[in-house]
Amino acid sequence: RSRVEADEMADTEGLGDFFVYVFIVYPVTGWLLRPKRFSRVTGLTLAIGFLALVALVKTQFEWAERGPNFYRLLGVDRYSSNSELKAAYKAQALALHPDKNPSKDASERFDSVRTAFDVLSDDDKRDLWDRYGPEKALKQAVVEDSQVFFEMLVFHAAWAMLAYVLTAGKANGEARSIVYVGQVFMFTCEVYLTLQDGTELPIWVPASMPKHEVVQLMRSLFPAFLNGCRCVCSSFYIDVDERNRLLFLALDQQNKDVLLVLRSIQVALSNLQQGKGSAIAVTATGKLRELEENTHVADIGEELKKEKKSNPLWGVAGFFVIYFGLQYLFSGAGSAPPQQA
Repeated sequence: RSRVEADEMADTEGLGDFFVYVFIVYPVTGWLLRPKRFSRVTGLTLAIGFLALVALVKTQFEWAERGPNFYRLLGVDRYSSNSELKAAYKAQALALHPDKNPSKDASERFDSVRTAFDVLSDDDKRDLWDRYGPEKALKQAVVEDSQVFFEMLVFHAAWAMLAYVLTAGKANGEARSIVYVGQVFMFTCEVYLTLQDGTELPIWVPASMPKHEVVQLMRSLFPAFLNGCRCVCSSFYIDVDERNRLLFLALDQQNKDVLLVLRSIQVALSNLQQGKGSAIAVTATGKLRELEENTHVADIGEELKKEKKSNPLWGVAGFFVIYFGLQYLFSGAGSAPPQQA
């Protein structure tokens, strides 16, 4: 029953995240980044700050609702030996025993510490808790790798479709590529941490943090990463097709003005030949100066020249960086435990 309730709660949270980001976060960031509302830097700063605030609040709520961290309950870490676990448990049990601790929650905290020790002192339970969390560890559930992999695919497929919807349009094409590269990185990390035997976390990850918390943290921060990429890329996007359209319109208008000036000059020359003065010629000269001051063709051309075309090699380089980075992080080069004194 608890497994069904947990799955229903996870589905509800996923649906809630979808509605929050589609109907609240996406419109707010779009409003902040709307042209002429703020300057580009100000709008981008406000949008990134808003996304960071949403991610912080969301992560705090999810962190408060997750299962207990057995390392922190005992005051140990993933590098602690069995003797250190026993010493930590003995100290906690003496301090929290209901016969010696008068606090109202002493009995509950004592049971939590005992449960933590029972899990961490058993290698199989500890491995299950490290990968999947307390629920499967306490039940000693038989975990099928194929089932876990399928659940990963469902989660990432859902977010891939949502990312496609949120990054629709030419202005977000580059953002979509970055998001998908980041999602591939996250998916690969999850496979390494959850399904690969003998994988250790890098030393820069807090020692009291198990693998399943790292996965939860990445999933919690991914929506903010998605919207951050969308905001940054759309802010610096230059629509070349629109610029070309404006350029051709400006050229067409300039051509019409030149024809008008030439016609005025022709009339002026005709009047001069008839001895009617050069009043219209002055008007033609003024028209030429006005045309020179108001034309925007040169400005549009300069902006098009400044545009930097995307290099397809960056995508290939990104995948190589991900591959070798993962090899370094999870092959043991960056995950050696600290030396015990």
